[in-house]
Amino acid sequence: MSLVSGYSSGSDEESDRNKRPSDANLDFEQSKLLDKPASMPVEKTVTGDMQHIKIDATSFKRRKRFFEESRISNAEFKNDSKTIKKTRKGSDDPYDYASYLGPWAGYDNDDSSSSEEIEDSKENLKNFSVPKEDDAEDYRKAAETETTELFEKKQVPILHPPSQSKIDFNGTPGEQKCYVPRKVLFTYHAHENGVQILQFLPKTGHLILSSGNDNNIKIWEVYGRHKLLRGYYGHTKPVNYINFSQDGTKFISCSYDKYVKIWDTEKGTCINKLKLRSYPTVAKFNPKKNNEFLIGNAKANIEHYDLNSNDIVQSYESHRGAINDMIFINDGTNLVTSSADKTIKIWNLGVNMPIKEIKGTKQQSMPSLQMHPSGKYFCAQSMDNTIVTFTTKKNDKFRRIRKKTFTGHHSAGYAIDIQFTPDGRSLASGDAVGFTYFWDWKTTKLIKKIKTDDQPITKIDTHPLESSMMAMAGSTGKIFLYD
Repeated sequence: MSLVSGYSSGSDEESDRNKRPSDANLDFEQSKLLDKPASMPVEKTVTGDMQHIKIDATSFKRRKRFFEESRISNAEFKNDSKTIKKTRKGSDDPYDYASYLGPWAGYDNDDSSSSEEIEDSKENLKNFSVPKEDDAEDYRKAAETETTELFEKKQVPILHPPSQSKIDFNGTPGEQKCYVPRKVLFTYHAHENGVQILQFLPKTGHLILSSGNDNNIKIWEVYGRHKLLRGYYGHTKPVNYINFSQDGTKFISCSYDKYVKIWDTEKGTCINKLKLRSYPTVAKFNPKKNNEFLIGNAKANIEHYDLNSNDIVQSYESHRGAINDMIFINDGTNLVTSSADKTIKIWNLGVNMPIKEIKGTKQQSMPSLQMHPSGKYFCAQSMDNTIVTFTTKKNDKFRRIRKKTFTGHHSAGYAIDIQFTPDGRSLASGDAVGFTYFWDWKTTKLIKKIKTDDQPITKIDTHPLESSMMAMAGSTGKIFLYD
């Protein structure tokens, strides 16, 4: 019996040792001690809340003694681990292809592993082994070799608009009054495993350029029989971005093979190519200079190239995440970039210092940017299922216009494009569950939503001259032409 509270005699200690609680009883007693009233002091820590618990010295000593006698010391544990590891079958060297079995290898005293299982393990290793030098060389040559195929021979160049059409191809985009499309005009079975991006030919819109996860780039006719006209081959991984020059005579392509290539639209030949250290995410021609283009990459940089000198004109380095998208505003004098770091930055073109950074604690990543046809605003698709609007005016400090926020669709988790109709009266967006949404620009009210596909619709573009023609695509690899 204890003489003083908190202390015990030797006989009491011996008695306590004989009456040491089992693991289950100990856990039960610990839980009782932890379940103290909420009135006990609680401290905030980085990982959560910390609550002080009072325990008498006798209980503390008893539990301390129990754990010291029952646990295995670190040194003993390490020695046992080394002993067990030595009994593992096969080699520990992953480059020893003959005998390395990896973490699935058995042990000398383990009879459960059959010879068939070991052979299966070796076969799995072959499937995931490092490519041989010859294979790497073949891969490099494939990435550096470009080919093209003309599928539909025409009497006139493909860049020449068709003569048998009701549309005036000499018109100016935006002069026509635009409406929401009503029905599917045609469905292109374009790319296996999904379409990465699509774009109408600038000014005339009689062609659609698309790229996909099948590593290919294709160009399709919009009028007539909607045939595949030409294929552009030379990338060894999915082509994640394409962009026409202002006149449409050439386009730029980006791929996860880290190559950026510039193609002649008519001939299908590769004019120029660059091998980057990081894979490119977006590339666009300078709207004022057709010989210049900008590339955003996964390492948070934007590089400004000049085709005439084959050199970098400027590097824009301020983001801390992969570049999502970029657009030109104010007649091409300013560049707007969005990044995975959840910021938007605005630059004077040619100056490596952003003049504006748009960020916020609740701001999400914005994978798509689009300028309004009036040039006074630009919109950004946000990952929180909203589309937000900013002014392009420097005097207004590129502020956000909160009244022009568009909601109702699902964009979280997907890089979904947005697009304006040429007259600027409507805004369209894809959707994570296969819809295409249309809002009134003036009121921000939802005009209509169209069930386009069963899979996410991530890419969208509007015809520059037609009043209601649009193209949508997504993960199924189909391009839906609506009118």
